[in-house]
Amino acid sequence: MHSMRKVFFSLMVLVLATFALPGFGAPTKNKMYNITTTSSAPTQIEAHLTNVSVGAGNSTITAFTLTFTGVAIASVDLDPAFKTTNKATPPSITNTTIGGVQTATVSVTNTYPIKVGGPSYTLTIHLSDCGDGIALTGATVTPIAGSNETFDASGFTFPVFTDVTCGNIACGAANVSAPNSANPGNVVVTRGFYDKDGISNIAVGQCETVPYTVTTFGTGKHHFEWPLATDDAAAFEYKITTNLAPLTQVAWLNTLGGPADTGTPVFIPGLACLVPPSFALAILPMPYGTLVADNGGTIDVDPSTPAAFPGNPNGTIGHGPAPFDVQVEKERMTVTFVDTVTIAPNERWTVTRPVGGTSTTAHVPPLLVMYTPLPIMTVTQGVVNEYMLGNQAQVCIKEQVPGVSTTFIDVGDAWHAP
Repeated sequence: MHSMRKVFFSLMVLVLATFALPGFGAPTKNKMYNITTTSSAPTQIEAHLTNVSVGAGNSTITAFTLTFTGVAIASVDLDPAFKTTNKATPPSITNTTIGGVQTATVSVTNTYPIKVGGPSYTLTIHLSDCGDGIALTGATVTPIAGSNETFDASGFTFPVFTDVTCGNIACGAANVSAPNSANPGNVVVTRGFYDKDGISNIAVGQCETVPYTVTTFGTGKHHFEWPLATDDAAAFEYKITTNLAPLTQVAWLNTLGGPADTGTPVFIPGLACLVPPSFALAILPMPYGTLVADNGGTIDVDPSTPAAFPGNPNGTIGHGPAPFDVQVEKERMTVTFVDTVTIAPNERWTVTRPVGGTSTTAHVPPLLVMYTPLPIMTVTQGVVNEYMLGNQAQVCIKEQVPGVSTTFIDVGDAWHAP
């Protein structure tokens, strides 16, 4: 996890050129290079260097140095498509901290020439960090000593941004430390055994494993995200340890009312999570029972260990007296009365539906009836009232220890700020 929103790294490329000796007073030949970056795996960046020179000349790139700021390099993989010469040396990696800023440098020398019109050289860089918008902010390309040629960037502009995920996380994964070379263990993640809609990893193909990303900003802000398109019902708990001001502000919407990831996040005071009976603190979504029948104004529930999911080792949790909210698939309801007699040992719950900005749908048993830790918004607020009274919050504060840590429960790619 890198330490700023846009992690800066600069790139200096030393170029060894082979060419015929020019005559006295020969004109300067401009040489050009292109750099792109990708990330195809957690904590990994691929840097693609291409020689895109034009005109006469035969300069080739045989050595380069990359310098990253705000991250540490664990290792690198050379491009297997390029041979190494008999003078090749192993890549050199240096990780230092200068003025409180991490600097990581990797040098590759004596590789098989990167020729004009030839393929790109891809250096695979394994980081000890991750985060949003790791940025390539500059490059310097220098020709071989004695040459009057210069290399210029072509076909791209700085900065070049790369989002780097922290890892992949499955249902039930607990106490996973997000990679952070500067502050190991400052964000610890747990994923619920269930998604918020009751889907669990106890059935093959359910509860998708998702990549996650944690970003820490120099301002004290944090961002936790995963691809909602992959699993929009995933639920996470994470503890952020910081000696800065407590994280009391949260955001999941932007100034236009869309997801905070797609614009400027709008921060509001975080609400406390809802605590289920017999628990001292809120927990990730768990089942109150199994839906037996959806009758419209009432639902029939088997409060015992879910019979439809015999592999579930966690059973159910007690619901306590009404009123309390539940979630069935994507619909949230408020239980206003619990009848424990009419259909005993099952229960008939009178419900107000839908609530929290969800939509009513007919639910076909068996489905899990879920506890939700997420509170309902009590006021309309935001820059232009993005957060509406009566809608469900997408993130809540489970626990806060001033000056030490804040623990959140999140179902919606949340941002956090002091």
